[in-house]
Amino acid sequence: MQALSRFDLELVDKVIAVEHRLNAMEVEIDAECGKIIARRQPAASDLRLLMAISKAITNLERAGDEAHKIAKRTRRIANDDSGKTST
Repeated sequence: MQALSRFDLELVDKVIAVEHRLNAMEVEIDAECGKIIARRQPAASDLRLLMAISKAITNLERAGDEAHKIAKRTRRIANDDSGKTST
């Protein structure tokens, strides 16, 4: 939101880079949860924890997707505004 309110293109680039890392981490964590479930067959409380982790990371990844959309839109708005001349 700071990138949008300030039209800070450096911050936009950082948001986009972090979102790509977040996507990769979501895949890794989800795969690890799957491996733990398959190998260890966790009991009820441990299984609930793994499921909660999986859901939480999915929601964080979705939030990252929305931040990425806002960053791209911010870049587009900033670029459109820089091409306009005032009269």
